[in-house]
Amino acid sequence: MPREKRKPAAPLSKFQRYRRAQEGKGMRLLRVWVPLFLQVQRFIIQTYPKLFSPLSEMAETHRPVMRAIHARDAEAAAAAIQEHVMLVWQQIDHHQTR
Repeated sequence: MPREKRKPAAPLSKFQRYRRAQEGKGMRLLRVWVPLFLQVQRFIIQTYPKLFSPLSEMAETHRPVMRAIHARDAEAAAAAIQEHVMLVWQQIDHHQTR
């Protein structure tokens, strides 16, 4: 019986490749963080769109979180997440008091 030809898979983004590699290593933190992060991110951006313009500046604030996760340093990841969350809430508080 002839083999069916498979369509080539779409290329993966850097994040998708990183995520697959880390999940393959059993990195539980990333599996928990990603869905939570995406939901919170969507809520904040939709609720306060003017605070995060341009989005590239806010995206840069995720680098310490991702570095800590990549290094498998749970304490540094927790500290970076806390710092990032506080930065966002400070911006929201500042926006609301104006």
